[in-house]
Amino acid sequence: MPIRITSRPVSEDTVSFSLDGVLDAASVDEVREKAVSYINGGRVNVFMDLSAVDFIDSEGQSIFEEIHNFATPLGGGVRIICPDPGIRKTFEITGLDEIISVSEKQEDSMK
Repeated sequence: MPIRITSRPVSEDTVSFSLDGVLDAASVDEVREKAVSYINGGRVNVFMDLSAVDFIDSEGQSIFEEIHNFATPLGGGVRIICPDPGIRKTFEITGLDEIISVSEKQEDSMK
């Protein structure tokens, strides 16, 4: 299943993405393109809601760090909302959760 991406500007400097499907090597370019477009437009704080993501491979995981590294020098960053404990565990194993905020619920990501 290809990835479906829904984006919604939240404020002048924040955008929220909802991803639905499989985030893998075949879909990361589309996610990158949309996120970088918003960041270049001044929305440097990026929320990624993975509630409807079924699977993430290593390419899919690396895109979050790449987007974070692009946004950070501009004063922003990435926050991930991921209710799936299996996917969250992979963020822990790879250490991505030490670089990027990974929360189970959206309320937690706002803290």
